[in-house]
Amino acid sequence: MSFRFLASITITLAIFAGEAAANLPLLDEDLGAQEIVEKMIVQEEANNELARRYEYQQETVTEKLDKNDQVVQSTTKTAKQRLQSQISYKVQGMKGGKEVQTEVGFGSAPDERPQQDGTYLEAMTIRELSRYYDFHREKDEPVDGVAHYVLSFKPKDAKDIPKAKSREEKVLAHLTGRLWIHPADFSIVMSDSRLVSPLPFAIIDLVSLRDLHIRYQAFKLNDQVWLPKQMDLSYQVRILYFKMIRERQKAVMRNFVKWDAPSAKGGDDGMEVSDSR
Repeated sequence: MSFRFLASITITLAIFAGEAAANLPLLDEDLGAQEIVEKMIVQEEANNELARRYEYQQETVTEKLDKNDQVVQSTTKTAKQRLQSQISYKVQGMKGGKEVQTEVGFGSAPDERPQQDGTYLEAMTIRELSRYYDFHREKDEPVDGVAHYVLSFKPKDAKDIPKAKSREEKVLAHLTGRLWIHPADFSIVMSDSRLVSPLPFAIIDLVSLRDLHIRYQAFKLNDQVWLPKQMDLSYQVRILYFKMIRERQKAVMRNFVKWDAPSAKGGDDGMEVSDSR
């Protein structure tokens, strides 16, 4: 393969990239953080109407770590999911003297009460999340060569945050991070958040979340709908002062297809395909 051929390919790609960038609107320097958030809410709610029509395959690798962050056990689970509740993650904890799992989902209404096994489903839409955070516009940053809006967020003062109905809401009220927002439609392309400080889940700190780091990426399918691409999660939970649970998870979403249903509120949330250890 000649250098001239490679050069011509590079030039062609550069031209296409330039044309694509030219079709994107210029970032509005006068937009404040709250105005951007309001546009994000409108866009997300419109996008979710389309996104919930899809199901996909999610591969989740969960790794248990020792105190040196070395992997001691790894589990890979592949399941078919629907975007009714979108992405979820589970964190082990302690309730009533036994371990349970708590779950956070994207896009659904929050459960008022936990299930019998202690599992909660918590809404994490932008409209819901905006109740917890103060936003600040940061310097714009490129993503895949295109300038994106960047917002940082941190918890509001305790007096301004709704009273938590679940431990997940407590977690939400203690996250800080950044959002990368597409300039054309104000969709979240990436997010990175982590716990501000250790968070007790039980009286006198018998169970506490010591660390939590969440990274999320989305992609646009056929230039029509934004869908989840990947979520990375790591956390540490301390139990009874001497036991520490350390885990990290990587969930990759692929093979999106539309499913036939009159309403995204019907049907199963997910159908398990395989579980390998």
